[in-house]
Amino acid sequence: MDQRQAMSTMLLSAFTRSKELKSRILFLLGALIVYRVGTHIPLPGVDAFALEYYKESLSGGLFGLFNTFSGGAFARMSMFALSVFPYISASIVMMILKIAVPYISELYKEGSKGRAKVEQYTKYLAVVLSFVQGYGLALSVQGQQVNINGEVAQLVADQSMMFPLHTALTIAASTMFLMWLGERITAKGLYNGLSVLIFAGIVAEMPASIIQAFEMNQVGTVSGFALLGIVVWVFIMLGFVCFVESSERRLILKNPRALSQAKQGNIDFSNEAYLPFKVNTPGVMPVIFASSVIIFITGGLSLIPESEFAVTLSTYLARGSMGYVALYALTILVFSFLFASVMFDTKEQSEGLRKNGNFIPGIRPGKPTQMYFDYLLTRLTFIGAIYLVLVCVLPELLGLQISLATQFSGTSILIMVGVVIGIFEDIKRYIKEQVQAELMSKHSFRKGPRRKVQR
Repeated sequence: MDQRQAMSTMLLSAFTRSKELKSRILFLLGALIVYRVGTHIPLPGVDAFALEYYKESLSGGLFGLFNTFSGGAFARMSMFALSVFPYISASIVMMILKIAVPYISELYKEGSKGRAKVEQYTKYLAVVLSFVQGYGLALSVQGQQVNINGEVAQLVADQSMMFPLHTALTIAASTMFLMWLGERITAKGLYNGLSVLIFAGIVAEMPASIIQAFEMNQVGTVSGFALLGIVVWVFIMLGFVCFVESSERRLILKNPRALSQAKQGNIDFSNEAYLPFKVNTPGVMPVIFASSVIIFITGGLSLIPESEFAVTLSTYLARGSMGYVALYALTILVFSFLFASVMFDTKEQSEGLRKNGNFIPGIRPGKPTQMYFDYLLTRLTFIGAIYLVLVCVLPELLGLQISLATQFSGTSILIMVGVVIGIFEDIKRYIKEQVQAELMSKHSFRKGPRRKVQR
C-alpha cells in the first residue's frame, strides 16, 4: 500500500470514528428536511387551483430567479415564499449604514460585542422588512385574477384587509424561523447556514428543470442543438468555477526561532508554513447579495404599478436588458470588496503574525505587513470580482432566455459549487481534528508509571 492509499484509509477511518462530524451531518440533513417541508406549506387564503394557472407569471424573469433561490416556494406561495431574503436585505442596509452612520461603524470596531449588537439590529430590521415585503406581496396577489377555462376567478377569495395582515405576519414569522434555522446550521451543522438553505432550494428545483427541458425538446420549443449547448455550457462553467474557487495565493511564512533550530539540525524545515489568500475571498456571498438588491428594487417597483416612473424603471431593469446587466455587475463588484474587507482583517492578521513571531520574507512585521496584505487583497479581490461578474452576467449577454437557463445559470452554478466546496472544507477540517486528537492520545507522554495509592 503506497502513501496516498494509507492516507486515504486513515482519513476514511477518522471520518467513521468522528462523532462530532456525524452529528453535524445528521443535523444538517434534518434541518434541510424541515426547510423543504416548509416550502410546501401554502399560505392561508390562496386558492391552490387558481394558483396553478398563475404559476407561470411567478416563475419567469426576475421572479424566476427568486423562485429558484427559494426552492419553488415563491411560485407555490408557501409560508417560506420570501426565504431568507428579508434578512439579506437587512444586512445590506446595515452595510450601508456602516459607511454612513458613525455609531454603526464604531460598533463594528468594538470586536465581538459590537458585532453582536449589529447582528441584533440586523434581525430587528429583518423582521420589519419581512413584514413590509410580505404585506406588499399579499396585496399584489390579492388583486390578481386568473382565467380558468374562460371563467375569471380571484386568486384570493378574501378581499378584506385581514388577508394581507395575516399573510405579512405569517411571512415575518417564517423568515425569523429560517434565520434561526440558518444560525443553527452554522453552529451545529456545516458551512454557512443561509448559503446552505439557498443551495438546497436550487438543488431541489433542478430535477423539475431537467424534466421540463426534455419536454420542451419533445414539443419542439427547444432544439436538440440548444439543449446540447446548455449541457456543454454547464460542464464548462462547473470546471471553470471549481478551478477558480480552489485557487489561492500562498505567502511563505518564516519564523526566526524555527530558522535557527533548522540551521542547528534540530528540526526539519523542509515543509514551510504559509498563509493562503483565496482568489475569490468572499465566496458566493456577493452574488447572493447582488441578486437580493435587484429583487428588492424590482419588488418595490411592483408595489406602485400606477407610477409611470416605476413602470419605465421596471422595463429598464427587466432581466436580460442592459440596465439589469449593468446593475448586476456593479453590485457584484461593490459587494466583493465589502465582503473581502469584512472577512479578512489585514490589521488583525498582521498583528497575529507579529505576536507569533512569523514574518513574510522581504516584508517587515507590523504596518508594512498590513500594507502588503491590503495591496495583495485588493488585487486578488479585483480578479475575483471580475470572475464573479463573468460567470453571472455572461449568460444574460448570450441571451439565454429559456427557463432552463435560470436553473443552470452562472449564478446557480456558482452558489452550488461554492457551498459544496465549503461543506467539504468543513468536513476535512473535522477529520483533521479527529486525526490530530487520536495522534495526541497515542503519543502522549507521562512522567512515570502510575502507582497505586495505599490507604
